[in-house]
Formats: sequence, structure tokens, C-alpha cells
Amino acid sequence: MQTLDLTNLRATRIPDLSALRQLQKLTFRQNWLTSFSHIEGGCPHLTELDLYENKIAKLSDCTFPPDLVTLDLSFNELKHMDGVAHLTRLRELYFVANRIKRIEGLEGLNKLRLLELGSNNLRSIDAAQLAHCPALEELWLGRNKIEKIEGLEQLPKLRKLSVQSNRLTEIGGALAQCTDLRELYLSHNGLTGAPVGLSTLTRLTTLDLAGNRLTTLVGAGLESLTSLEELWLNDNQIGTWEDVEPVLRALADNLQTVYLEHNPVQKLQSPEEYVQRVRQCVPKLLQLDANIF
Repeated sequence: MQTLDLTNLRATRIPDLSALRQLQKLTFRQNWLTSFSHIEGGCPHLTELDLYENKIAKLSDCTFPPDLVTLDLSFNELKHMDGVAHLTRLRELYFVANRIKRIEGLEGLNKLRLLELGSNNLRSIDAAQLAHCPALEELWLGRNKIEKIEGLEQLPKLRKLSVQSNRLTEIGGALAQCTDLRELYLSHNGLTGAPVGLSTLTRLTTLDLAGNRLTTLVGAGLESLTSLEELWLNDNQIGTWEDVEPVLRALADNLQTVYLEHNPVQKLQSPEEYVQRVRQCVPKLLQLDANIF
């Protein structure tokens, strides 16, 4: 047996797995565990451990298999991240929906590719901690209390970044060196004016700026994002075609999906004329809002 799924058993302890010598993936979701103890010598090939939605409050109460590649501790009761630094082979680490207030405990995780910290209580992005993860490709920080993008300078391989549903009021210059970014999600923040600070991200294929208070794209340098395929601008305050049309035309070679609904500019004409105008700007458009062509 290579995979064992023990989801939703209301279990309070891990059964004896020492006989499962070939086990590689253990899923123990939606149980009542308060700790996890790895049986020494048992499951020597275990590399994926899923403890999503249990009742673990302290990582100091846990002993994890040393060769884990993937560890999911989402939807537990953790306040701290320290306790995983010895898992030097980790590639993916998930802490969604805990009570974590700061990024910590990443020393030794220089092979980590994905870090998911959505729905916690983070207020800042710790550069010193992220510097321990130079191989990081995906960083997910949605639904926290972060007010400033910072600390990403030492993540040269970063491809996907989400800071959705935080407290950002500007983008600033912290992304200038993240030139390999492919996907950037900044929706549902407090961004105003023009989204300045993105012009160096020339490899972006997806940019999500929905649900902010942007009034224009002009002057932000977005014309340089010529690899962009998806642009999400819905639910902002863009009021005139002059505020958006020049940028759409500049990005037309690769742009395929645009979300622009719920901006004042949408109401300047009939629905049919609105669709026609955007398609004139972006001839290769495959989707506008919910309309697929």
C-alpha cells in the first residue's frame, strides 16, 4: 500500500502504521488529532502527510517523518510555525486558516517550493525568514492583515504571489526584482489611483487587481506587461475609456481574458456597445467578464 486515506473518522490518535512499510502518502483530514507522533522505523518512505482540519495547537507536540516532501497543517489551531525547520526535504508547506501572527521557523527549508499562509493573522512579510527559502516559487498570503508588500527581494524564483484580501493601499517598489513572476493576485485590497509598481514584471501572464479602488491604468507602466493573458479589473472605480483603453491596446497581442464589469466605464454605453468596444481594443479576446466568445 502506497496511499492511505483516513479522512473524517473522528480519530484522536494515529493508528499503528508500522507494518505499512511502503506507505508514501497518509491523509488524516477532518479528525480530532491534537498531536502527531511518527513511529520510529515505521513508514520509512512516507513523503506526503495531510493533517488538514484537526485540532493541533502546538507543533512541539508533533514528531514528523524526516523525509516529508509535502506537509498540510491547514485548519488547525496553530499560533506558531516553528517546528518544521528540520524537514529539510520539504517542497510544499500549508498552514491555511490557523492563528499564525508571523512568518517564522523556515530555517533549513532551502528546497521549499510552495508556502501557503492564507487566512491567518499576519501583519507583515518577514524578509529574514523568506531568505531561508531561495527556491520558493509560490507564496500565498491571502486573507491576512498585511499592509505592505516587502521582503521578497531574495526570492529570485518566485512565480506566483497572492496578497489578496489584505490591507494594501499601494504596491510600492517591492516587486521590482520579482521579474520572473507569472501570476500576481492583489484583489480586494485598498489600492487607489493607478497600480504603480508593476512595470518590471514583464513575464506576468495573470494580473488580478479586482475589488480595489483603482481609477485609472494610465501612468502605471502596464504597457510593458506584453506577456499578459488575463487581466482582472472588475469592481474598481475606472470611470472613462481614456483611463483603460490605451493599456488594453498595448497588451492586445497576448491578452485573452479581461474582467472590467462593475466599473463606471461599463455604464457609459449599452451592454452590446461595451462588449464591442473592448473587443475592438483586444481583437484576440476570448472572454470578457462572464462572456466567452
